Amino acid sequence: MTSQEAGRDGPAASPLQNDILLYDGDCIYCRTYARKARIRTPAGERLRFTDGRKAPQLVEELRRDGCDIEDGMILILEGRRYQGAEAMEVLGSLATEHGWVNRLTRWVGSKSGRARFLYPWFRRLRRVGLWMAGKSGFHE
Repeated sequence: MTSQEAGRDGPAASPLQNDILLYDGDCIYCRTYARKARIRTPAGERLRFTDGRKAPQLVEELRRDGCDIEDGMILILEGRRYQGAEAMEVLGSLATEHGWVNRLTRWVGSKSGRARFLYPWFRRLRRVGLWMAGKSGFHE
């Protein structure tokens, strides 16, 4: 792991006080997104990407509070939670045009109908990727 990646993973002190994107680190697609995306928060700081597999307490806390990572990535931004397609819409509004992952994020998130249509397919890709790697979901 590079020092740049090291700052992108790890548990957050409190999920409601940090700007983070919680993703599944066992999913090759999620992991690639976390490595390649360059998202800035509205305050101009780099969004912190957190591998849910390395932050089980955070995953469990959010699940108890009604946000299950099995239903999609979870974005916590300025104290507000977004999940799945809604998270993609917000990420699309924050992504720059630099890099193919950011351009894809902007395109997917630029229209709510597009994000709502595509996100279930992204979830299916995650399940297939986990299955191919011999991994399971968070609750299996």
